[in-house]
Amino acid sequence: MDYYSVTDEFLIRQFGTNMRRLRVQNNLSQKQLSDASGISVFAIGNLEKGNSCSLNTLVALLRALHALDLLGELFVVERRPTPNEVVRMQEKNNLPERKRVRNKKNTNFKPNLNSTW
Repeated sequence: MDYYSVTDEFLIRQFGTNMRRLRVQNNLSQKQLSDASGISVFAIGNLEKGNSCSLNTLVALLRALHALDLLGELFVVERRPTPNEVVRMQEKNNLPERKRVRNKKNTNFKPNLNSTW
């Protein structure tokens, strides 16, 4: 399905239909799902009719249905660099390339023979 070609209302209705299907597959009534999730029967009914719901409601219902994995990649925790790490990387990238210091042979060196120790 091309999600970008349909309206938000259509997607929400489809979502409600799928939530109802998931509840029925788990052999739960709206009352039983309400007891398990802490979400009112009224809110569950509204969701199944295609009305919108909060993210808190969605997570509570999916948890009660043992279906949190349906959220897939939405909740993947990705490690991001700390602000200090970002600054260090930027500083590292802005530094000129380090070159090894080489001793040059001084051909103009003349020892001072008049010096005393």
